Amino acid sequence: MKILFVCTGNTCRSPMAEGIFNHLSDGAISRGIYAEGTAASENAVKAMAKMGIDISSHVSTQLTIEDVKEADLVLTMTKGHKAVVLNAVPEAKDKVFTLGEYAGGSDVSDPYGGSEEIYDACAEELYNYIERIVEKLK
Repeated sequence: MKILFVCTGNTCRSPMAEGIFNHLSDGAISRGIYAEGTAASENAVKAMAKMGIDISSHVSTQLTIEDVKEADLVLTMTKGHKAVVLNAVPEAKDKVFTLGEYAGGSDVSDPYGGSEEIYDACAEELYNYIERIVEKLK
């Protein structure tokens, strides 16, 4: 199963989600609505390293319509991201959810520019949601 995680810049939340999912299972990729080919943020790399997950080689990638069409499940970080995806690919409505919606929670706040503690909290929230999703997909 191919899982696609989507956030804004593909430098914080979605690469952490991809790393966590692939640590617990496999088949995830991540993209950003406004990605510019940059590395994962330093604090995202640190937060993941604390969990034994290496995302240091991640380079942000722009979301494409093909990415959405090829994915079996698209999980966005917020309702706003979900709306952008569905506006671009309305026929994907049955496979596009917010991460929180799919895992029984809420939107994942953007830690961009925040402290290590903020990134650690975001990583923990993502881990909890993704753990539920991995169980749900079994």
